[in-house]
Amino acid sequence: MTFFRSGKVITGVAILGFFILLALVGPLVAPHSADWQASTSAYTAHGPNGHFWLGTDVQQHDLFSQILSGGRDTLLISLLAGAMATVLSVVVGVTAGYVGSRR
Repeated sequence: MTFFRSGKVITGVAILGFFILLALVGPLVAPHSADWQASTSAYTAHGPNGHFWLGTDVQQHDLFSQILSGGRDTLLISLLAGAMATVLSVVVGVTAGYVGSRR
């Protein structure tokens, strides 16, 4: 299979595999839960530092933990959207091929 000998394919598969792995184990290794707040009284965003790798938002939620926790949902939605687009494309293509040949 010469397809898998291409450097571009190997790089793409490695990147995709990394993001799938991150989505699967991300919530387990996240430093905080997605709704954890650093402070409930201060409404200023923290910049990236040693404790908050990507900083916090205005409501003091850790952005790194939110990204790790949201990976599964994002991956599921993207796979469902891709499957729905494929099914719709096949239905439209087959219909157009069938109707177009009846002239």
